[in-house]
Amino acid sequence: CYEGIFINVNYGLGEPVVSGHVDPDNWLFGPETFEIIRRICGKKEIKLVYDGGIFEVETPEWERERFVLTPEEAKLVVRGVRSIAEHYRGEWEYTDTEFTFDREHELYFVQARPARLQDPNILVVDENDARYARKVVDGGLTGSWGASSGEIAVIEDLEELRSGEKDMRGKIAFVRNTDNRWTQYLTKAKGVVTDVGDLLSHAAIVSREYSIPCIVGTGHGTSAAKKYEGRKGTIDATNRVVYDGSLPLRKGRIRGFKKVEKPRSRNLKR
Repeated sequence: CYEGIFINVNYGLGEPVVSGHVDPDNWLFGPETFEIIRRICGKKEIKLVYDGGIFEVETPEWERERFVLTPEEAKLVVRGVRSIAEHYRGEWEYTDTEFTFDREHELYFVQARPARLQDPNILVVDENDARYARKVVDGGLTGSWGASSGEIAVIEDLEELRSGEKDMRGKIAFVRNTDNRWTQYLTKAKGVVTDVGDLLSHAAIVSREYSIPCIVGTGHGTSAAKKYEGRKGTIDATNRVVYDGSLPLRKGRIRGFKKVEKPRSRNLKR
């Protein structure tokens, strides 16, 4: 896994990024020299805007196709993040910030807090066992490392959980996205897979805190998993794959891996 400074960016207010309602731009920078290691232009299909009230609107096509930030603006954010992290060095091991640009393109940091990462001791799927296994989903981003097995469940909306019609407990749960209302259910899952969202979305953050394997931003996870619902499955979040059936798992460590992200298609408010 990479060491560096990671930022998610969307137009408008930041809630769609945190709640996982949108696939934002994401940038990964080197922690010392600030070189761009990776940047992915997100779909950014919606944004929250203020116009006498807060409204969700569709993002125009021309805005979706471009990065929200220029490389120079992104590096300005990264330098600010680094400065905040240095200020809290010794108190926090990792730092999570939120930022905004105003209409005059002035940068403001509106929040900073310690970030909690998962236990580096994880379970992994053996490559030989995975080689001939059928894949339910292949792709997305690793929201939380590790592997586990459980019954596959597709959760269409929160009401299914509230009513008791469905349950995440002990399941590999496929959802479109999650927000704070899902937390009490999410923490009982054996694995989580979302259609949209990124590394700083709710599903990824909670999964890391509770060491639950999680894959975010698959694009089609819920639809792909429907024909496997009720069957046993194995999530290998480190390699961003869910397999049909229970595969043998063994002990591993996060730092034993260097992820190469597969292509797919906190937060900027502008």
